[in-house]
Amino acid sequence: MIRHLIILLILFCLVVISSCGPQATEFTDADKTALVNTMTAESWTITPSPTLVPSTVQIINILNNNIRNIDKLAELVEAEYYVAKLDFIKSGNPNNYTIMRVNIVCESMTRRTCTPERGFVILMHGFEGAFKKDNQRNAITSQVPQTIQTLDVIVELAHAGSIGSFTIGWGNVKAFAGGNLSPEQFDHEIIIRP
Repeated sequence: MIRHLIILLILFCLVVISSCGPQATEFTDADKTALVNTMTAESWTITPSPTLVPSTVQIINILNNNIRNIDKLAELVEAEYYVAKLDFIKSGNPNNYTIMRVNIVCESMTRRTCTPERGFVILMHGFEGAFKKDNQRNAITSQVPQTIQTLDVIVELAHAGSIGSFTIGWGNVKAFAGGNLSPEQFDHEIIIRP
């Protein structure tokens, strides 16, 4: 019985206290103006957009479609190359995408026809073919984050692992693929890694 009385007394006190505060209808004109200005400023505040999540599958498909058409005879007699994987790697401070890594695979009946150099050249011709077509160039450049600085190319022998790798500036790849950098100029920018 005493418990019930105490609970009722507490509830009565809460009702009395809440009814003593300002009512919602008691806003002054200054309060209303401040509220409207706050809401307006909030609507003008820029909210950061989410970081681009690139579609690597789209880039891989474009490159493979262009690689497939480079030299059909060489593909049949020597080796077939294709892009198997493409990753964007974050580094630096702030932590942005700075490296695009492409794994290109060589499949051949004899291992001696698979060379890292040929894999790199085939991939560059794949970019070159894509950049000659506006829709493919736009598709690639819209998916590659603007913070990318370098392209790492890893050439692999199918089912056997890496046989060599290359690093080159992404700007140089775009310039070469777009016809703005000669093969001789491009060659001087390539870093070969065993």
